[in-house]
Parts: sequence; structure tokens; C-alpha cells
Amino acid sequence: EKKARKQKEKEEKKNGEKKPIGVGEVIRRIVLALSILVIIASGVILANTYIIQPQIAKKLINDTVSNLEDGVKEHGNSVIDTNISGQYDVTFPEGMLAKYAPLYATNTDLKGWISIPAFEINLPVVQGTDNEYYLKRNIYKKWTDYGVPFFDYRIAENQFEALPRNTVIYGHNMRSDDLIFGMLEEYRDIDGFKRAPVIECNTIYGDNYWLVCGVFISNGQPEQDNGYVFPYNFIDCSDQKFAEYIRELEKRSFYDTGVDLEVTDKILTLSTCCYDFEDARLVVVARLLRDGESVSVDTSKAVKNPNPKGPQAWYDSLGKANNYAYDARW
Repeated sequence: EKKARKQKEKEEKKNGEKKPIGVGEVIRRIVLALSILVIIASGVILANTYIIQPQIAKKLINDTVSNLEDGVKEHGNSVIDTNISGQYDVTFPEGMLAKYAPLYATNTDLKGWISIPAFEINLPVVQGTDNEYYLKRNIYKKWTDYGVPFFDYRIAENQFEALPRNTVIYGHNMRSDDLIFGMLEEYRDIDGFKRAPVIECNTIYGDNYWLVCGVFISNGQPEQDNGYVFPYNFIDCSDQKFAEYIRELEKRSFYDTGVDLEVTDKILTLSTCCYDFEDARLVVVARLLRDGESVSVDTSKAVKNPNPKGPQAWYDSLGKANNYAYDARW
């Protein structure tokens, strides 16, 4: 019987006849083809996320830095005058530093620059008409997942020279790499603070240095903290409210940096996403260098906060009790 079956198969093969494919074999082949397509698609997505897009973002950052360096070489720290402004087809705001002219000419939303060399942060800062536009656009207004750091839209144009009480900047912290504000994660620990206790954050009107005085976790949605979102991104408030904020910052900070903060000071707030829980925020606060004060910081004064205050979702993610659940809300 076996011999007969084999002989028959040989004859069918010889005559070009094919054995009918069963339903199970069809399904197997379809599943195999789909699996191969999924693997290819996943590979393309991963390559785009972890290789292509970061390289594009790095090149853009390098080009932008070169743009600023050209402005510095050409104009130094001088202020825009009629001679300089005549070189560009754009109207510059009065009092703007000429070094920003080349970059400002490409995007008049440019409002400043932030630099933290120890964390390889060296980026332009723009301002949109809302806090959404530049989440997915670069300095040239082209789409990108990385966006570009931007000032809170509520800061008025006339506040960029004298600065508001709180200068707020937002920037991305991507899961895939440390670009844009990703390296702000280093500030979670005192060792990170010791590497970069001073932030240079300028506006197009002047250069400013800021001393880091607080780092904490916040939430983006009310339901993550019993119906409350800590309004750390305020722009202005009364002296009394600011004094209350200072006390709140002391409670929330992971550590005391040893840098004092007074009601008369102005602060810089850097806000980025983090991944302790959904929609979590990492916030770095620094105060403006006072007149006559040295940029040198005694980092040995930094002391860890044994019980920092945070949102309910943070305690839940850590599996800890929230001792501040009934604390007053600022």
C-alpha cells in the first residue's frame, strides 16, 4: 500500500498535479506571513524611535547651537541697533541682544536660551500662543516628537526683560533617550545637584544665572492627588502667597540644596514629564542670582529630605502611606 501511494505521488508530481492544500495549512501560512510583517514593522518603528529620530534631533540641536555661535562671533553681547537690524528681513524687539539675531530671524517666537553643560543641555527656548504648539514642533516649526523647550504662554512680552516672579519653561523627557530635558532626571539626587548647581537661562534681552533650590515630583491630573494639582507653574503672586510657596517647596523638595530663597527673589521653574506614575511631572526650581552674589555654590550644604511631600499617586506607586494627605493645599 505504501509503495502504491508513493508511486501515485511520483506520477502526480511528474504530471504537474499538486496535492490540495488543507484549511489548516492555509491558516498556518497566513499567520506566518503576518508574523513576518509584524516583525518588519516593529523593526522599522524601533529603528525610527531609537536611531533615526534621535539622530535627526541631535543634528537639529547642533545646527541651532552653531547658529547661536555664529551670532555670538558676529555680534558679541551687543544690543540690536539699526546697522545690525538692517542685515535681516525681520523687525527685532528693542533691547534684544544681537547674538540671537540669526536664530530670531528664522523664528520670531524665540525668547531665550537654556544651558546646563554638565547635563549636555544647550537649547533655544521659544514661546507659543498656548502651551501645546511647541510640544510637537522644533525651533523651525517642523513636526517632531521632541518638540523644543518653551516658556509658559502666560508670560507677557514685556516681562521678558525684568522677568516675572516665576519664569516657567516646559520640555520633553523622552523614554527613548536623554535629549531635550531628559537629563533633568539627574537632579533627583544630591549627586546630580552637585554636578550642576547653577543653570544659565537667558532671555533674548539678557543673560541670567539661577541657583537650584528645589526638586520635586508633581502630578498632571487632579484625580492623582485627591482632586488637587499643585500649581507650581504660577507666573505671579503676592508676597504673602510666595512666602507660603517657599514653605511648600521646602516640604516637597527631595533635598535641601542649601540655597536660600527669599520673598524678594525671582525663580525659574523647569517642568518635564517623568515616569513614576502616569502623567507625572519632575520639577526643578532655581532662583535668580542676586546682585553681587557669586555663581559659586557650596554644594556640601545639601541635605536629603527624609520625607518629601508629593501627590497621592506617587505614594501609591511606591506602596507607601501619604502622611501629607490632609495637609493644607497651597
